[in-house]
Amino acid sequence: MSIKQLLRNYTGADDKMVEVSKTIRDVFNVDKPDFIIFDEDFSDPYETNYSTKISAAESVVKDETIQDQSTQLSNAVESQMVLGRKKYQAAKFFIEKAFPNKPLIWHEFGYDDYDKCRTIQSRFISFLKTLHTAMLKYSTQLIAAKYTQAKIDEILAIRTALDSANSAQEQFMKERPQLTFERIEILNACWSVTSTVAKAGKIIFEDNYGKYQKYVITDVTDTPPDDGTDGSGGTPPVNPPA
Repeated sequence: MSIKQLLRNYTGADDKMVEVSKTIRDVFNVDKPDFIIFDEDFSDPYETNYSTKISAAESVVKDETIQDQSTQLSNAVESQMVLGRKKYQAAKFFIEKAFPNKPLIWHEFGYDDYDKCRTIQSRFISFLKTLHTAMLKYSTQLIAAKYTQAKIDEILAIRTALDSANSAQEQFMKERPQLTFERIEILNACWSVTSTVAKAGKIIFEDNYGKYQKYVITDVTDTPPDDGTDGSGGTPPVNPPA
Protein backbone atom coordinates (compact mmCIF):
# COMPACT_ATOMS: atom_id res chain seq x y z
CA MET A 1 0.00 0.00 0.00
CA SER A 2 1.38 3.37 -0.97
CA ILE A 3 1.42 6.39 1.29
CA LYS A 4 -1.27 8.07 -0.80
CA GLN A 5 -3.56 5.02 -0.46
CA LEU A 6 -3.45 4.79 3.34
CA LEU A 7 -6.63 6.24 4.82
CA ARG A 8 -8.31 5.99 8.18
CA ASN A 9 -10.39 2.84 8.55
CA TYR A 10 -13.01 4.75 10.46
CA THR A 11 -15.09 7.87 10.22
CA GLY A 12 -15.12 10.27 13.15
CA ALA A 13 -12.63 12.38 15.04
CA ASP A 14 -9.34 10.80 16.11
CA ASP A 15 -9.74 11.86 19.73
CA LYS A 16 -13.25 10.42 19.80
CA MET A 17 -11.94 7.12 18.41
CA VAL A 18 -9.40 6.95 21.23
CA GLU A 19 -12.04 7.82 23.81
CA VAL A 20 -14.37 5.12 22.48
CA SER A 21 -11.52 2.61 22.42
CA LYS A 22 -10.74 3.22 26.07
CA THR A 23 -14.40 2.69 26.98
CA ILE A 24 -14.67 -0.52 24.94
CA ARG A 25 -11.43 -1.77 26.46
CA ASP A 26 -12.78 -1.17 29.98
CA VAL A 27 -16.05 -3.04 29.39
CA PHE A 28 -14.12 -5.80 27.65
CA ASN A 29 -12.02 -6.26 30.79
CA VAL A 30 -15.18 -6.81 32.81
CA ASP A 31 -16.59 -9.28 30.28
CA LYS A 32 -13.31 -10.94 29.37
CA PRO A 33 -14.34 -14.47 30.54
CA ASP A 34 -17.32 -14.40 28.17
CA PHE A 35 -15.10 -13.26 25.31
CA ILE A 36 -12.58 -16.04 25.95
CA ILE A 37 -15.37 -18.63 25.91
CA PHE A 38 -16.49 -17.19 22.58
CA ASP A 39 -12.99 -17.04 21.09
CA GLU A 40 -9.78 -18.09 22.86
CA ASP A 41 -7.86 -15.43 20.95
CA PHE A 42 -9.26 -12.91 23.43
CA SER A 43 -7.14 -14.51 26.17
CA ASP A 44 -4.19 -12.65 27.66
CA PRO A 45 -2.16 -10.84 26.47
CA TYR A 46 -4.99 -9.58 24.24
CA GLU A 47 -6.01 -6.83 26.66
CA THR A 48 -2.39 -5.79 27.24
CA ASN A 49 -1.78 -5.50 23.51
CA TYR A 50 -5.05 -3.59 23.13
CA SER A 51 -4.02 -1.13 25.84
CA THR A 52 -0.66 -0.64 24.15
CA LYS A 53 -2.37 0.28 20.88
CA ILE A 54 -4.68 2.69 22.69
CA SER A 55 -1.73 4.38 24.40
CA ALA A 56 0.08 4.73 21.08
CA ALA A 57 -3.00 6.20 19.41
CA GLU A 58 -3.58 8.56 22.33
CA SER A 59 -0.01 9.81 22.05
CA VAL A 60 -0.47 10.42 18.33
CA VAL A 61 -3.66 12.40 18.90
CA LYS A 62 -2.11 14.56 21.60
CA ASP A 63 1.15 15.10 19.73
CA GLU A 64 0.89 18.30 17.68
CA THR A 65 4.61 18.34 16.91
CA ILE A 66 4.15 17.79 13.18
CA GLN A 67 1.82 20.75 12.78
CA ASP A 68 3.94 22.88 15.11
CA GLN A 69 7.05 22.10 13.09
CA SER A 70 5.29 22.96 9.85
CA THR A 71 4.12 26.28 11.28
CA GLN A 72 7.55 27.12 12.65
CA LEU A 73 9.27 26.35 9.36
CA SER A 74 6.74 28.39 7.40
CA ASN A 75 7.15 31.30 9.79
CA ALA A 76 10.95 31.11 9.48
CA VAL A 77 10.73 31.31 5.69
CA GLU A 78 8.22 34.14 5.69
CA SER A 79 10.28 36.08 8.23
CA GLN A 80 13.29 36.03 5.93
CA MET A 81 11.12 36.89 2.93
CA VAL A 82 9.84 39.96 4.77
CA LEU A 83 13.37 40.99 5.75
CA GLY A 84 14.53 40.56 2.17
CA ARG A 85 11.72 42.67 0.76
CA LYS A 86 12.35 45.42 3.29
CA LYS A 87 16.08 45.33 2.61
CA TYR A 88 15.47 45.65 -1.13
CA GLN A 89 13.13 48.62 -0.74
CA ALA A 90 15.65 50.41 1.46
CA ALA A 91 18.48 49.59 -0.95
CA LYS A 92 16.58 51.13 -3.86
CA PHE A 93 16.86 54.56 -2.25
CA PHE A 94 20.65 54.38 -2.25
CA ILE A 95 20.88 52.67 -5.65
CA GLU A 96 18.97 55.53 -7.21
CA LYS A 97 20.95 58.02 -5.16
CA ALA A 98 24.21 56.56 -6.48
CA PHE A 99 22.90 56.15 -10.05
CA PRO A 100 20.20 58.76 -10.70
CA ASN A 101 18.24 58.33 -13.92
CA LYS A 102 20.19 55.24 -14.98
CA PRO A 103 17.54 52.51 -15.41
CA LEU A 104 19.94 50.22 -17.26
CA ILE A 105 22.07 50.01 -14.12
CA TRP A 106 18.97 49.68 -11.95
CA HIS A 107 18.04 46.56 -13.88
CA GLU A 108 21.33 44.98 -12.80
CA PHE A 109 19.96 45.15 -9.26
CA GLY A 110 16.86 43.20 -10.34
CA TYR A 111 14.42 46.08 -10.74
CA ASP A 112 12.65 44.34 -13.63
CA ASP A 113 12.43 40.98 -11.81
CA TYR A 114 11.36 41.98 -8.31
CA ASP A 115 7.58 41.85 -8.78
CA LYS A 116 7.82 38.35 -10.28
CA CYS A 117 10.03 37.08 -7.45
CA ARG A 118 8.90 38.84 -4.29
CA THR A 119 6.41 36.14 -3.18
CA ILE A 120 8.07 33.00 -4.55
CA GLN A 121 10.71 31.57 -2.25
CA SER A 122 12.98 29.90 -4.78
CA ARG A 123 12.90 32.89 -7.10
CA PHE A 124 13.44 35.38 -4.30
CA ILE A 125 16.54 33.48 -3.19
CA SER A 126 17.97 33.91 -6.69
CA PHE A 127 16.85 37.53 -6.74
CA LEU A 128 18.73 38.32 -3.54
CA LYS A 129 21.84 36.70 -4.98
CA THR A 130 21.54 38.91 -8.06
CA LEU A 131 21.02 41.95 -5.85
CA HIS A 132 24.04 41.16 -3.72
CA THR A 133 26.24 40.51 -6.76
CA ALA A 134 25.32 43.91 -8.18
CA MET A 135 25.93 45.50 -4.79
CA LEU A 136 29.47 44.13 -4.78
CA LYS A 137 30.07 45.26 -8.36
CA TYR A 138 29.04 48.83 -7.54
CA SER A 139 30.11 48.88 -3.90
CA THR A 140 32.41 51.89 -4.37
CA GLN A 141 29.60 54.08 -5.68
CA LEU A 142 27.09 52.78 -3.14
CA ILE A 143 29.41 53.33 -0.20
CA ALA A 144 30.04 56.83 -1.49
CA ALA A 145 26.25 57.30 -1.44
CA LYS A 146 26.34 56.22 2.24
CA TYR A 147 25.14 52.64 1.73
CA THR A 148 27.69 50.89 3.92
CA GLN A 149 29.51 47.62 3.37
CA ALA A 150 27.75 46.26 6.44
CA LYS A 151 24.39 46.86 4.75
CA ILE A 152 25.64 45.12 1.62
CA ASP A 153 26.73 42.15 3.74
CA GLU A 154 23.29 42.00 5.36
CA ILE A 155 21.74 41.22 1.99
CA LEU A 156 23.91 38.12 1.67
CA ALA A 157 23.10 37.14 5.26
CA ILE A 158 19.36 37.35 4.59
CA ARG A 159 19.74 35.41 1.37
CA THR A 160 21.70 32.66 3.18
CA ALA A 161 19.16 32.50 6.01
CA LEU A 162 16.26 32.33 3.54
CA ASP A 163 17.96 29.59 1.57
CA SER A 164 18.51 27.54 4.74
CA ALA A 165 14.94 28.08 5.96
CA ASN A 166 13.53 27.17 2.57
CA SER A 167 15.65 23.99 2.37
CA ALA A 168 14.49 22.94 5.83
CA GLN A 169 10.86 23.50 4.87
CA GLU A 170 11.22 21.58 1.61
CA GLN A 171 12.86 18.65 3.40
CA PHE A 172 10.10 18.59 6.00
CA MET A 173 7.45 18.61 3.27
CA LYS A 174 9.09 15.56 1.69
CA GLU A 175 9.18 13.74 5.02
CA ARG A 176 5.66 14.68 6.12
CA PRO A 177 3.79 12.08 4.01
CA GLN A 178 5.75 9.30 5.72
CA LEU A 179 5.05 10.81 9.14
CA THR A 180 1.35 10.99 8.27
CA PHE A 181 1.45 7.40 6.99
CA GLU A 182 2.92 6.18 10.29
CA ARG A 183 0.42 8.24 12.29
CA ILE A 184 -2.58 6.75 10.47
CA GLU A 185 -1.15 3.24 10.81
CA ILE A 186 -1.11 3.67 14.59
CA LEU A 187 -4.66 5.03 14.66
CA ASN A 188 -5.96 2.27 12.40
CA ALA A 189 -4.28 -0.40 14.53
CA CYS A 190 -6.15 0.86 17.57
CA TRP A 191 -9.47 1.07 15.76
CA SER A 192 -9.05 -2.43 14.33
CA VAL A 193 -9.02 -3.94 17.81
CA THR A 194 -11.82 -1.72 19.06
CA SER A 195 -14.00 -2.59 16.10
CA THR A 196 -13.29 -6.30 16.54
CA VAL A 197 -14.13 -6.26 20.26
CA ALA A 198 -17.32 -4.27 19.66
CA LYS A 199 -18.50 -6.66 16.92
CA ALA A 200 -17.76 -9.69 19.04
CA GLY A 201 -19.43 -8.13 22.07
CA LYS A 202 -22.68 -7.56 20.15
CA ILE A 203 -22.68 -11.21 19.10
CA ILE A 204 -21.82 -12.54 22.57
CA PHE A 205 -24.48 -10.44 24.26
CA GLU A 206 -27.16 -10.39 21.57
CA ASP A 207 -29.67 -11.65 24.15
CA ASN A 208 -28.57 -9.25 26.89
CA TYR A 209 -29.81 -5.79 25.99
CA GLY A 210 -27.86 -3.96 28.71
CA LYS A 211 -24.50 -5.50 27.85
CA TYR A 212 -25.23 -5.36 24.11
CA GLN A 213 -25.61 -1.59 24.29
CA LYS A 214 -22.17 -1.22 25.85
CA TYR A 215 -20.65 -2.44 22.58
CA VAL A 216 -22.72 -0.22 20.33
CA ILE A 217 -20.53 2.55 18.89
CA THR A 218 -22.28 5.59 17.41
CA ASP A 219 -19.63 8.36 17.30
CA VAL A 220 -17.10 6.35 15.26
CA THR A 221 -17.87 3.87 12.49
CA ASP A 222 -15.97 1.71 10.03
CA THR A 223 -15.14 3.40 6.74
CA PRO A 224 -17.39 1.82 4.07
CA PRO A 225 -15.54 -0.28 1.47
CA ASP A 226 -15.10 0.96 -2.08
CA ASP A 227 -17.35 -1.74 -3.57
CA GLY A 228 -20.53 0.17 -2.80
CA THR A 229 -21.69 -2.23 -0.07
CA ASP A 230 -22.11 -1.52 3.61
CA GLY A 231 -19.29 -3.93 4.46
CA SER A 232 -21.65 -6.44 6.06
CA GLY A 233 -21.16 -9.04 3.35
CA GLY A 234 -24.93 -9.45 2.99
CA THR A 235 -25.47 -10.43 6.62
CA PRO A 236 -28.04 -8.25 8.37
CA PRO A 237 -26.85 -6.46 11.52
CA VAL A 238 -27.60 -8.01 14.86
CA ASN A 239 -30.59 -6.30 16.46
CA PRO A 240 -30.88 -6.02 20.24
CA PRO A 241 -33.87 -7.78 21.78
CA ALA A 242 -36.97 -5.69 22.34
